[in-house]
Amino acid sequence: MILCRIWKTMPVLRVDPKWAVSKTDFADNVYPPYCSGIAFVLSLDVVLALSRVASRVPFFWVDDVYLTGILPARYARF
Repeated sequence: MILCRIWKTMPVLRVDPKWAVSKTDFADNVYPPYCSGIAFVLSLDVVLALSRVASRVPFFWVDDVYLTGILPARYARF
């Protein structure tokens, strides 16, 4: 279970001084759906599953996108 406010079509910022992400770091122009970083709740089974997937997925520094968007999407593929 993941409880959160979901950002569904958040564009990748390319020029913002604090949050700019290069095409090398993230090629798409829109992030996958992910939880707002303000607050989210993960059940223990989800934490364990995401930690297993994280060992196979390169780290991405925008942590809320990585933890609640990229990793769950990859988990669905494994």
